[in-house]
Amino acid sequence: MIKKITFALATTLIACSSYVHADTDAEIMALKQRVKSLEQRKEGNNRVTPPARPDVKDGADLFFTADALLWRAAEDGLEFAEETFQDTNHDLDDGRVLNPDFKWKWGFRVGVGYNMPHDGWDLYLNWVRFTSRDHRENRVNPPVAIDMGLGDPAPGPGVTTMFANVGSNSANGPITNIQKAKTRWNLKLNLLDLELGREFFVSKWLTLRPFTGLRSGWIDQKFNNRYALLLPTGADSTVFDIEQRCRFWGLGIRAGMNTLWSLGCGWGIYANAAISLLPGRFHVRYDQDSTQLPPAVSVAIETDHDTKDHLSVARAITDLALGLRWDKLTCDEAYHIAFRIGFEQHHFFGQNQFRNYEYDTNSRPVSRATIGDLSTYGVTGGFEFGF
Repeated sequence: MIKKITFALATTLIACSSYVHADTDAEIMALKQRVKSLEQRKEGNNRVTPPARPDVKDGADLFFTADALLWRAAEDGLEFAEETFQDTNHDLDDGRVLNPDFKWKWGFRVGVGYNMPHDGWDLYLNWVRFTSRDHRENRVNPPVAIDMGLGDPAPGPGVTTMFANVGSNSANGPITNIQKAKTRWNLKLNLLDLELGREFFVSKWLTLRPFTGLRSGWIDQKFNNRYALLLPTGADSTVFDIEQRCRFWGLGIRAGMNTLWSLGCGWGIYANAAISLLPGRFHVRYDQDSTQLPPAVSVAIETDHDTKDHLSVARAITDLALGLRWDKLTCDEAYHIAFRIGFEQHHFFGQNQFRNYEYDTNSRPVSRATIGDLSTYGVTGGFEFGF
């Protein structure tokens, strides 16, 4: 009898212990799940800069961009002549400086990017190509006699003349009293940018994309001028041809910030800024030919003046952009498309290295660089496609 009671008590204790342990294991598992959930929620709340880039579903994480550029290029220090009026007292009045007539031209920009799997980073490579050809020509007629109503016409009270702003007298170059001046300025601009950036939310309606990377630039300029002295018949007496070329190549660091201010329904205002510093090298060439033509002389006489210059120096470039953008994920978020249009301005410091001349006390020509800034600005419109 005692054995039966002892066996029953032992069985009861084992059953109660198993029930308690099972209940305890269930509570422990529930507690672990709750702690894990709280940790994930805490991690999400502490992620103050969640990625904002448009990610597509099951895609290659590649995107392409293309932009059309309607820009105008201009540069300091390209004055090629000055027109002025000289009265009978030899005073100069009503002068004006002549520059090339800078025109609006088309260019393009294309790029390819990759959305990296690490923390929303992206890698972006783009190429800018822009060219401009600008010219201007001016001519001053010989003084015209005025009919005073007294029979024979009397000479006018003064003349309009021009002064050449470019040229060296070491090759009998132009100084004053030229009657014809013509200039041509050609620009070829190529920029290659490599960016590493990350776009993230700082609020529900504002995203930032800081980036850093490299920029390489090729800037090729030609500045050709022709001046002429005219005979009374209007034919050329002496012609001065001055051809210059300034080439620059540089490679340096670039950094900046892209911002997008969302307006809703996919629309937003973008404002971007960047700065780069390119250590590089200039190659400058100056070639002047002066030719005296018959019948001013019996036989044509030519004189030449050629110089070259090479220098290594760093040049800064600033980039600014402001415009309107529209984004959308399509086909069940399998593709991303975006369109944008805006205004851009790019400033290239110290790109004008064309030579000019001053003269010392012994009337010897001393070459000086013009040192002017190049700028491009205008409207940019394009699209982006990601998949």
